[in-house]
Parts: sequence; C-alpha cells; structure tokens
Amino acid sequence: MHSLKFRYFKIYLIFVAIHLWANFIFAQTDSLQIIYLANVSAAFENCGCGEDPLGGLDRIAYLIQQKRSQNPQVLFIDGGDFTNSYPYDALNSLIIQIYQRLKPDIMLLADQELQKNNAFVIDQLRKTKFRFIASNYRLNKLSLKKKAILNLGNRKIAFLSFLDKSSFAYQQPQPIIKFDTKQFKKLYQQVIKTTAFQIAIFHGEEWALDGFVQQFPQFDLILLAHTQRLVEHLQTHPFVVSAGSDGKYLNLITLSFSNLKSVSISLNRIPVRVSLPVDSKVEKWINNFKQEWSKEK
Repeated sequence: MHSLKFRYFKIYLIFVAIHLWANFIFAQTDSLQIIYLANVSAAFENCGCGEDPLGGLDRIAYLIQQKRSQNPQVLFIDGGDFTNSYPYDALNSLIIQIYQRLKPDIMLLADQELQKNNAFVIDQLRKTKFRFIASNYRLNKLSLKKKAILNLGNRKIAFLSFLDKSSFAYQQPQPIIKFDTKQFKKLYQQVIKTTAFQIAIFHGEEWALDGFVQQFPQFDLILLAHTQRLVEHLQTHPFVVSAGSDGKYLNLITLSFSNLKSVSISLNRIPVRVSLPVDSKVEKWINNFKQEWSKEK
C-alpha cells in the first residue's frame, strides 16, 4: 500500500515538474510583431486597374487598426517614400494627414521626402509629432532620433536607419541634409554591445545592400526600402524583408525569441484588396481631396 502511494506521489511530482518546466519555457519566449510599409508614394487609393487591384490607404488604415486591436504590442514601421516624389503640395498634405491617423511608431525620411524640389513636405512634417529615426544623417530644424530601443521581456532590440546615397540617383537631396557615416558606425558599435537583437531600416538601391551588409554584418534583420521588388530572405543571416510598392501589401513580420537565444521569423504579406473594409475618416479625407482636385481640373 505504501509503495503504491509512493508511486502515485512520484507520478504527481513528475507531472508538477513537467508543468513547471513548460511554464518556464513559455515564460522565456517572447514575440514581436512588426507592420512594415515603405514606398507607398502617395498612392492613397486602389487604382482599380489589373486583374487583382491592390492598395489604398483607407484600407491600410483599417488593417492597421485591426492588427493593433489583436495585438497592442504590434510595432508599425514605415521605411520612407510615403509621399509623392513630385511637388504636388495638396496631395502630399493629404498623405501626411492620413499618416497622422495611422500613427507609425518609427518612420524613415527618404529620397522622395528629402529631394531638393520638394521642400513643402519638410515644412509640413515639422508640424507633426512623427518619430523619425535618422542614424546616418542630420537635418536642420526637424526633430530626429538617432536610434530606437525597444524592451521585450529581458531583451533589448535596437532600431537604426540607413539612408543610402544610391536612392538619390535621379534627384538631388535638399542642402539641409548632412550625411554622417561616422555617426552611424558609432551607433552600430554601441547597439551591438548593448542590445540582443539589431534591426536596420535600409533605404537604397538593392545592389547597395550587399556593401552595407559587408560593412555592418551583425544586423539581425534588415527592413529593405526603395526597391519595388518583393524580397524576403528568412533562412539566412541577416534576415531581409522588403515592403513592395504603392501600399499593395501590408507586411506583417513576426519575430519569436526563445530562451535559447534563438529567433524564428515569419512573414505574412496581406494583400490590400478592394473587398476589405475602409477607415471611414480616411475615406472621407480622400473623397474631399478628389472633389477639390476635380474642381481644379
């Protein structure tokens, strides 16, 4: 009888140990979701062209709100070129208004915002509270952060941005922008030493990325912008994900960190289809803009 009780007691202890071990493993696992956009280029609505038309900031606004309601910890990053490359002041003003509704957590200013003939955009952005990360350049009279650090459990995740000069192949940057590679190298060395995971938002030609990776090989994830091509390298280090163009896809990146200091990454490209619901406020702004634009024509 005693041996039977002892056996049951041993089984109970094993069950408790397994339960505690499972809880420990799950407690050591953290995940981070990133909504990633870039190269929207002021494409505020679905073009209605092609067999499967995609895009529209009114639908993107709905998707972002949906993802945030499902996961309050989701991070929204825009890699730049969100405005139009031409000095269409009314259009770019609309895009900035919509982005204030979208509330990006991290943004990168890129060639379409910073080109010489589009100074209106910078004047408008000075009136906003966007969190711009500029790790390799400085810009007069605009609030820019050099880096962003996110605490995820016991881990620190670093975000740096790199605006490559190759993105200005077809236009000149505004004279107020001053590139500072030394600053970037210093920030890179700091985050490598002090954070567990490093993310670079790289805006430039795709061919220029190879040189960047050779010079800064310890980045874990690179969010690629400027290229219109859909790029995803999820099996080799560093991970690379591009955003595509014109807001055709909402890119949802999930990073899962385990207690073994390893990470797995998954990517869900959500097509921005015409069948999706819209954000009514953004839809109203777009309709007002189109009415005013038709009057001017």
